[in-house]
Amino acid sequence: MKLTHNNMFYYSLPLIVPLWLPAVMATPTEERVKQAKAYDEKGDSLNASKTYLEAAQQGDAVAQNSLGEMYEAGRGVTQDFVEAFNWYQKAATQGMALAQYNVGRLYRDHKGIEQDFATAATWLQKAAEQGLAQAQFALGMLYNYQHPVKNRTDLAEEWLRKAAAQGVASAQQQLLVMYQDGRGTKDFATLVEWLRKAADQGEMVALQTLALMYYKGEGVPKDFSQAAQWYRKAAERGDFTSQYNLAMMYEMGEGVSQDLVKAYQWYSLAVLNKYEEATADQDRVKAKLSKDQLKQIESGKWKQEQGKWVWGEGGKK
Repeated sequence: MKLTHNNMFYYSLPLIVPLWLPAVMATPTEERVKQAKAYDEKGDSLNASKTYLEAAQQGDAVAQNSLGEMYEAGRGVTQDFVEAFNWYQKAATQGMALAQYNVGRLYRDHKGIEQDFATAATWLQKAAEQGLAQAQFALGMLYNYQHPVKNRTDLAEEWLRKAAAQGVASAQQQLLVMYQDGRGTKDFATLVEWLRKAADQGEMVALQTLALMYYKGEGVPKDFSQAAQWYRKAAERGDFTSQYNLAMMYEMGEGVSQDLVKAYQWYSLAVLNKYEEATADQDRVKAKLSKDQLKQIESGKWKQEQGKWVWGEGGKK
């Protein structure tokens, strides 16, 4: 007898797979970590620390690192750097990059453990090799400045470049500092690129440096228009020297159309930000203004909006 089969039976097989079985079930420990995070987000540090402790004692690396952070900051527990170090180390030995960074940082900063730059470098490198940007930056700075591993310019630049490539503005800026100090790469074009990236993120020193470079033509073609643009970005973020320099450029018509009203406005903001040297310049420009221009500046004032200085209405009526 020849066996037969119902094709529809086979086609319907996937439909009888028990759908109630989850693909991946969270363990009780993972659930405790989620609960601890929820407590922490609500500002309930006490219950967060207790719940993290339960999960940390079960060997969960995330909980161990989080508990270390709480001990370091004194949130929900009494501040204790030794306890912080111990919990960080438990998570770090499980390969958690953030915990490895924290262990290296505490060795570097002499918190909860005897200061040891060489051991700090070892732990920071473990985290840096996993791609953790803050570890790459910290390792680069360690090789740059801190005894006994300092003055390894090659390693400092290697790790700072990795951090810079991930958008760490401080690393981008540090690469320029190394160049200016006569250390590291001589590839100035690349350094200007890093500097631009740092400036685009609002790093004040990068903004100031780019503006000055374009103003003087150092490393880049002299370009007053570019200088004014970068000075404006720094000035809007509150740097009084950039406010003063931008005012001067408006007064002289360098890189911008000459505009005594704007010159006065920027000089006045520098004075407002305690740059007293700008007072005489402000008074000198004010003496040149027409009655209409004086009315224009008296009808407005400086104010801060979303972290930037802007000139708007609201002055004398």
